[in-house]
Amino acid sequence: MLWPDSYDIKYSDRRIEKIVAFGDSLTFGQGAKEGAGYPAHLEELSHLEVINLGRNGDTVLDSLSRLNDVIAKKPDMVIITLGGNDIIQQRPQEETIEALGKLFTKLHGHEILIAYVAIDPPFVRKERLNKIKELCREHGVLFIPNALSNLWLDSQMMSDQIHPNAHGYKIMAESVFEKIKVFLKR
Repeated sequence: MLWPDSYDIKYSDRRIEKIVAFGDSLTFGQGAKEGAGYPAHLEELSHLEVINLGRNGDTVLDSLSRLNDVIAKKPDMVIITLGGNDIIQQRPQEETIEALGKLFTKLHGHEILIAYVAIDPPFVRKERLNKIKELCREHGVLFIPNALSNLWLDSQMMSDQIHPNAHGYKIMAESVFEKIKVFLKR
């Protein structure tokens, strides 16, 4: 399989039957009714169990304390959406990168396929995103770029400046599904 920037994705040969969506408010579904966030739409698209372990306000460092909850679900794949609150709280970039590395390492210790959903807000320097992309490459994590790029300034898709509405989350799920579907057909 060739990606725009091709590299080895760890555990890409694993049969995917259960997915955990792990992250912050974008995973939780803030801005949409319960059950209308991107994990619910992804479950419909994939015809697989997708467990939503999103929590409003989580930074990458905060999320490390919840990794055992993720592992306890015995997922084959974890899709991570984290980092936005790090930006909002002006957490040092190095702290975010280090915590993401720990998160990836622990999940890989359980032979879990990992995907990282990059949100790429227009108000953030590209340097942060480039460092995360390189970290994903180093750890064999599937990097999914621009999941919200067409939504940011579209009031029809957003509930506020940061969170999509139900329709926006559906588009986000479609974007994620396009990148992971090759791993689901085994």
